Amino acid sequence: MITKMVGSLLGVIFLFISASVLAEVPDRRFDPLNQTCRIFQFTQMREGAGFFKKVCLRCHDGSYDNGMRFMPELIPRSFSPERWTRIFTEKYPLCAQDGSWKELSAEELLKLNDYLYRGGYGTWEDYTPLEC
Repeated sequence: MITKMVGSLLGVIFLFISASVLAEVPDRRFDPLNQTCRIFQFTQMREGAGFFKKVCLRCHDGSYDNGMRFMPELIPRSFSPERWTRIFTEKYPLCAQDGSWKELSAEELLKLNDYLYRGGYGTWEDYTPLEC
């Protein structure tokens, strides 16, 4: 009787620990600039990925820019979701300051931030069915 209770208790504890360790894919984020909750949808993720490829990867491709500065390859997992939001809120990267983001409208920047936030470091566990 006691053995069954200890076994059941250990099983429940294991479930709680494993559930808390697994990363969850976010389905929304709070945007501090607009003070709104952005709920992710497939179309905005696809558009955000397009903006990422068109604008960000033009420079952040692991090569050197015209000023001979190394521009590291950028992927959504390069930063945590919180850091991506801070990057877009504070606009401190050089690419935000040199005008590279000016070709994107405010709504397009929101979609790009949504895409990078959702794919940020720690939001996906490797080799899960969600990535297949």
